[in-house]
Amino acid sequence: IGTLGSLLAAVIAFWATKYFNHKWYFTILSSLSKSELIYKYKNKEAVLKDLKQDIETSERVYIYAGRGNELRRDTFESLFSKRPHNRKVDLKVLLPNPDQDDKRHDWLVRRESELSSIDEGFRKDMLTSEIVSSIKYLKEWETKNFLALRLFSFPHIGRLIFTDNALYFTPYSSDEYARENPAYKFKRGDLYKNYERLFNCIWDISVQPKSEYKAVPAPQ
Repeated sequence: IGTLGSLLAAVIAFWATKYFNHKWYFTILSSLSKSELIYKYKNKEAVLKDLKQDIETSERVYIYAGRGNELRRDTFESLFSKRPHNRKVDLKVLLPNPDQDDKRHDWLVRRESELSSIDEGFRKDMLTSEIVSSIKYLKEWETKNFLALRLFSFPHIGRLIFTDNALYFTPYSSDEYARENPAYKFKRGDLYKNYERLFNCIWDISVQPKSEYKAVPAPQ
């Protein structure tokens, strides 16, 4: 069955790639070949529609992000400004810590250095400022018990978003903005569990935002 399934998957791949450009055949291939990869999107913008739909129906959403500014946009509105009053979501968000103590391994400074090398207009502390703004925004929702927020000191490997049935992963490269990088959707399997374990380990050693990061009133 395994050999037949692989052969059939190859035939479908050739036929579908030649004549169509739809996501459904990637799902079929994933099932037949037992691959955990559901779909590869050409960039971060291409993944937003599927991500939005998954977020709207998930009872659990875990987010590991590099700056968090996208959490204010339409993709995530069902978790915040347009969340139904009767909807309960286990929502956890991990953002970089702008005040980490160990300056020998300041991953935020390293990421800022990478971005400044590819963008002449990227100013020092610009990323830090954006993260602080996201922290203040999320703290207001945290006061409403919408989420739990923690700050991490860990390499900026990419953006991880866990929903009930899928993992969305956008890797961060050192020579491109994340929006230019491909995004991957994986079904719930061994890779999902491995990255979920990484998320939980980072969560356990992360810290709560300092009190001086006062919440910014969220839009009604």
